[in-house]
Amino acid sequence: MNIKEIINRLCGNRIAAWIKNGFDAMLYTWYYEYKHIFSDAGVLSLFVLAHLVYPILYPIPFYKGHEVVREVPVAVIDDDKTALSRQFVRMCDVNENIRVAVHHTSLEEAQNDFFKNKINGIIVIPQGFSGDIYRNQKTSVSVYCDASYFYLYKQVLTGVKYASSYMSAGIQIQRFQSKGLSRPAAMAAREPLPLISFPLFNPSNSYTNYLIPALLILILQQTLLIGIGSLGGLSYEKKRYHYFLPVISNRGGIISVVLGKAGAYMSLFLLHSIYFFGIIFRFHGLPMKSNLFNLMVFIIPFLLAVIFLGIAISTVFRTREMAMLLLLSTAMPFILVSGFSWPILAMPAWLRNLAMLLPSTTGIDGFMKISILGAGLRDVMFNWLFLWGLVAVYFIISVFAMKTIIRKSANYTESNNHDSI
Repeated sequence: MNIKEIINRLCGNRIAAWIKNGFDAMLYTWYYEYKHIFSDAGVLSLFVLAHLVYPILYPIPFYKGHEVVREVPVAVIDDDKTALSRQFVRMCDVNENIRVAVHHTSLEEAQNDFFKNKINGIIVIPQGFSGDIYRNQKTSVSVYCDASYFYLYKQVLTGVKYASSYMSAGIQIQRFQSKGLSRPAAMAAREPLPLISFPLFNPSNSYTNYLIPALLILILQQTLLIGIGSLGGLSYEKKRYHYFLPVISNRGGIISVVLGKAGAYMSLFLLHSIYFFGIIFRFHGLPMKSNLFNLMVFIIPFLLAVIFLGIAISTVFRTREMAMLLLLSTAMPFILVSGFSWPILAMPAWLRNLAMLLPSTTGIDGFMKISILGAGLRDVMFNWLFLWGLVAVYFIISVFAMKTIIRKSANYTESNNHDSI
């Protein structure tokens, strides 16, 4: 007894025929979509070439040995010119965050170098610096750094703070020792409540480990949306939609069309996901605290949600160029609301709710927890179920959108044929 006979006995002839027709329609659409993907150089480059090249090229500016900003050049203006001020300059210079690149005698000279991008910060040691310290009076060091560039600002400020804290600790310990305390007692008196910090998951503060994992998810989403949108615009431009009219005339036929399209895209991007997480992560030395199985289980609803969203919006485009221009312009907003460049909890409530409609928002959060934090599937169950909810919503929208565009295209083609007659 073959499979067809088993289905006939279990479901009846009518239901069995309906299932067979739907399956045949899905396979036909799957093949039809493959044909269009591999016969169009533009779409093929998005669906295949981009995923081979982008993950390798993106991390190159901060590749191994350059993923942490060190030795930021700064200028020093030492108005005190004493042994203690020179010691402070040397302490700043040996710090890995900054490098004393030049000494100036005035703030105007340092500003000229700053605006020429020769330095990224200015340290000013005031006159009377060492005298105030010896007289047990409070003194200060001025630091000028560019707060419009957060990362360089942080490195310069952190480097000077380290030097200042270290020198302050040494001075206080010497004062306590001069009062008769032993060195261990002086150190304890200087810092009665020491802070012990444990930087988790990215102890080296690597920019690559922070940026690339989230960026890979956005690459998957954007290439999918742009590729599907381009195929939609191309189909309308070349009047291909009406070919599906006989398929959707059957009951449930439109579902087979949508599932066939989704199957073609899903089969390609599952391979891309394996390439990303199994090869690219190891190639760049990115942390991976999960196994490939957990990642693939989580990535399936993410890809499906993006695919059905792409199918739905692809029906809006009338040309390939229209799809490319509009969807390319969404890349930066999607990055900004995804939650990894700026905390999503710090955004306005209406924007947070709007961002949750994008698969990348929930997808990046769950993916980072699994791959970087080592969370299990149970720990990201909310993200996983939320993505399945998006799958259901966008699937329904894509079904209605595809049915509408197919019938409109068929009516338009039919009316043009009548006019030509």
